[in-house]
Amino acid sequence: MKKKYLGSFSILIAFFFCITIYAQEAYNLDYKFTKGKTFVYKDVSSSRITQNMMGREMKFINATKNRISIKVEDVKNNGDGVLIFSIDSAQVRTSGMGRDTTLELGNLVGKRLELNFSKFGDLIKYTELDTVEDDSRYLSVKQEAKHFFANLAGKKVKVGENWNSKQIDTMETMGGAIVSDVDIVYTLSGKENKLGHQCFKIQFTANLKIQGEGNMRGVDITMDGNGKSNGELFLDTENRMLVYSKNNIDTKMNMVTGGAQAMTIPMTQSTISERSLIGD
Repeated sequence: MKKKYLGSFSILIAFFFCITIYAQEAYNLDYKFTKGKTFVYKDVSSSRITQNMMGREMKFINATKNRISIKVEDVKNNGDGVLIFSIDSAQVRTSGMGRDTTLELGNLVGKRLELNFSKFGDLIKYTELDTVEDDSRYLSVKQEAKHFFANLAGKKVKVGENWNSKQIDTMETMGGAIVSDVDIVYTLSGKENKLGHQCFKIQFTANLKIQGEGNMRGVDITMDGNGKSNGELFLDTENRMLVYSKNNIDTKMNMVTGGAQAMTIPMTQSTISERSLIGD
């Protein structure tokens, strides 16, 4: 009987020892670009916008459906990648104020952007190979391209550990510019199968601030707001390329108009976006 207990005790020790080793396993997360590879993604998003103007509440819904391609043009000796980003198709559907409209954004299709990213997802250089007439009201190709890659930790990370990223960006719109300041916290959640790929699952939360100014039909406008975001992304365990991502963003903003009829227009926006790998 004593030998039986000793055998069971040894098995328990071995079991907990294996658990400890697994829990301590760390992963060096970095993008492993391969020259000549092309990745094709399907993007879908839906935004619900509510604004109040002169005591009247107005609601709008914007839904976009896009397909994008990313070709690895070259890989540097240090692992950094030279990538060609392009929009293959872009469609937006808008509804509100009793109107429902579907637009094909053909002016964006086929426009190429060259981007140099570090193997940890940092944007190094950005070049327009074709003139991109960005329709930032519905879709900003430049913003999509610049922020395609999440910023990875740049060090070994264990399951459950966090790392931070800060993004400050300027988007030209309405004759002015909007500056966004985003603080992101990423957490490695583990491994999981997604869309037929074995992946690292990474969850994230973010706080953002928005400030800007512009001019619409001769009226000066200033904007100020903040928001929160949360979501998840899945990176292939072999090449670390994105397989799937989902992002939820909620923002509140005040738009203040100048001139003789100055007013403040409160606005809220909730957006859900998904990106899925459909070809590689």
